[in-house]
Amino acid sequence: MSELVGRDQGPVHSRGVIGRAMNSVISSKLEMHHIDQIDGRFGAKSHFIDGAIMCFRVAMELREEGNLPVIVAVAFDLKWSDEPRGLNFRTLGGLAKQLWRSPPELILIHAARAAELDWVDQAPALDPVRLGVPATHVVLREWCHKPTGEYPRHLWLISFPPG
Repeated sequence: MSELVGRDQGPVHSRGVIGRAMNSVISSKLEMHHIDQIDGRFGAKSHFIDGAIMCFRVAMELREEGNLPVIVAVAFDLKWSDEPRGLNFRTLGGLAKQLWRSPPELILIHAARAAELDWVDQAPALDPVRLGVPATHVVLREWCHKPTGEYPRHLWLISFPPG
């Protein structure tokens, strides 16, 4: 973990930004923010993982405090390939080696739109406990981008609301 996690000024600032997005998702049904939009320190690739996990935790805390019907997710943009790679890592260190250029996105989805995540149960998955992340699901989304023949990949951390 980097020095960012646990600093007083980070989570407090992030709570405000994420809190506004959390309130907005109740009416708009979807909010997406690259983590460097939440806190500029998260724009460095070396802070992608810690920053994304911190934003994920703050969003889950705010959801619980407000008892809000919001699915919290983070999507990590992974390196593309000319063939499917699947889950070719099992640790956060392995994830770090697969990260692409774009900062992860914090995605807040109203629970009424849960059907849009029906792909999650069929996706290749990692054990969140073993990976050390506070998610209910850790899944890979990989598909063929027809115009280029390449395979974009995203690792999603997802937390569905209780109940």
